[in-house]
Amino acid sequence: MDISRHDAGAPPARTHTAATLYHLFREACRCGMSPRELHSTTGIAPESLSDFNRRVSAEQLFHAWEQVMRRLREPELPVRVARRTAGDPRSPLTHLAMASSTVRQALERAVRFGAAFTTVYAIHLEPWPDGVAVVIDGLGTARLGERCEAEFELADFVATGRAAVGRVVLPQRVTFAHRSPRAVGLHRRHFGAGLGFGGPRTELVISAAMLSLPMRAPRPGLAAYLEASLQRSGAPAPASFTLRARAALAGGMADGELTIDHVARELHLSARTLHRRLAEEGTAFRRVLDETRHSRALALLGRPELPTAAVAEQLGFSSTRSFDRAFSRWTGTSPRGRRRPPPPEET
Repeated sequence: MDISRHDAGAPPARTHTAATLYHLFREACRCGMSPRELHSTTGIAPESLSDFNRRVSAEQLFHAWEQVMRRLREPELPVRVARRTAGDPRSPLTHLAMASSTVRQALERAVRFGAAFTTVYAIHLEPWPDGVAVVIDGLGTARLGERCEAEFELADFVATGRAAVGRVVLPQRVTFAHRSPRAVGLHRRHFGAGLGFGGPRTELVISAAMLSLPMRAPRPGLAAYLEASLQRSGAPAPASFTLRARAALAGGMADGELTIDHVARELHLSARTLHRRLAEEGTAFRRVLDETRHSRALALLGRPELPTAAVAEQLGFSSTRSFDRAFSRWTGTSPRGRRRPPPPEET
């Protein structure tokens, strides 16, 4: 199966840096798989993955995860791979994050240049009460390869953060949209007590205190050089316009910046072009806005200490009543009904 270098002139495609599969294959070899077996089961020659400028397709990425997982039968493998991967010196994006001044700056840069790592899915930051949420958008829950990639990506965020600040830090909460694997002991040790599965979306919540932590070895000059280099590199086109629009909406939601004109400006497009691009992807701006608000509403309502009025404000609604109407349209129930505990089972 061919793995080719990214061609800046090629049409946008869902591709991912070879780095993830490089580390997955190394861990698979530690667990007893041979390079020949990896090649025969995944269709990818392990030696082709050592150049991190190469890209693999979304199908290659998910298929490789699935083949290795089914061969090794190790449900904690994605987290173990991430723990061994942290701070790989060959990734310019990792270098840029590690050379930043604070955790917040590192996160913002990692998300800004995320397309240099993947266009298979999107990662964006959302303002969150007392911190920020790192949200993964575009990975499904039914396919094993997509679930593995979600676990690896958030585990890599945590592992790289620890290496960068030089101390053990734990996120406030980590939630995966997919069901729990059959063994999660390593997941709990890595992510901490705030780990959950089967949530409304896949996200990692970082406290304001953690965001302000200084990096262990900030290098502003190197960071500026790498930032300029990534800007000039002709990186792949970012993820789909639908995912990019969701990210722009999520960033401006609390400030009420929810118009197509605002989102189009954020994406450096005209409103007419954005309408057309979304239609080509089988959706429309109103639907994207509803989906983004619905997803974040479910996540915010999971915090019992947050009043419903505060949730409505975070979602950019003008009043609690308008939020109630929208939520009823999405779910058939009210926000309060969503929060109400289920009645006890009859014995």
